Amino acid sequence: MAEVKTAASAVSTGSRWGASRTFPAHADQVQHARAFLRAVLEDCPAADEVVLVCSELAANAVQHSASGRPGGHFTVRAEVREGESVWIEVEDNGGRWAGRTQTLERRRGLLIVDELSAYWDVRGDETGRVVCARLDWPEPARRRPEPPIDGVTKVPDLSGTGTGGFRCHASATSSPRGVT
Repeated sequence: MAEVKTAASAVSTGSRWGASRTFPAHADQVQHARAFLRAVLEDCPAADEVVLVCSELAANAVQHSASGRPGGHFTVRAEVREGESVWIEVEDNGGRWAGRTQTLERRRGLLIVDELSAYWDVRGDETGRVVCARLDWPEPARRRPEPPIDGVTKVPDLSGTGTGGFRCHASATSSPRGVT
């Protein structure tokens, strides 16, 4: 079985900073993903909503993607733009996507994501998929102290974008409120 890197990383560039962590794709790891984000977003005013969105996306990665196969994993990424928004991504190992054909009962997690997010999108294919969401900062915006956080190591921004590389580009299937 392949070993999954579980070390976390964080990127800080002024009022933007981010963190990511990879988890084995087991149902019990969804709670660890929530705890990771809860610690990273400790003083973020949108933390509760971001953690709920992460929970839904991580559970989907474990239950409905190829990540759920032996040796599978999922990665959680968060980027905070202080006073503006929190961007969250959950990347999985792909697989068949049935998002548009699922019944309402099977899509309720994505309905929660849609309700809480200003924007969300799905990109990828059977080899890998990223579901991303942007949750806007509630008013009045509170400031979060600069990382580091125990267990999170700062790493340089290698993307050249100043965002730590956490970017989900819009696709032909996206809309301001997500996939329709």
